Order: sequence, then structure tokens, then C-alpha cells
Amino acid sequence: SALKQAPSLEKIMIPVDCRVLVVDDQAMNLKIAGKMLEKWKIRYHTARSVDEAKLLMKQFQFDIALLDYQLE
Repeated sequence: SALKQAPSLEKIMIPVDCRVLVVDDQAMNLKIAGKMLEKWKIRYHTARSVDEAKLLMKQFQFDIALLDYQLE
């Protein structure tokens, strides 16, 4: 599975104290991204739409955003 093949945190060079926003309209993609971030002990929030992402960005400060480029 993709999760078992995830690289170690050291190889992708993401600071452990960063906060990530994951935006995707597909629940399975959010689940996979969340599991990977949990494995690396990285704080994250998920959004299923641009509108939901905007609301989260008003509430929290994010260091990185992972966006689905085909988001509907």
C-alpha cells in the first residue's frame, strides 16, 4: 500500500512543528494524507472544498498547504 511505502520524515524534510492544510474533494485522498501525516506526527487539518479551506485559514496559520489541482 502507499502508506507502507511512505518515506521517512527525514527524507522529505518537513519540520515536525509545522501545521499542514490538506484540501481535496475526495474523502479517500484526505484519509491517506492524514494517515501519512499522523505517521510523521505532523499537525494537520483537512478541507473538502476551497470554501472550507478559506474558513480554516482564517482560524489557523498553516505552514504548508497540499491542494488537489483538480479540485471541483
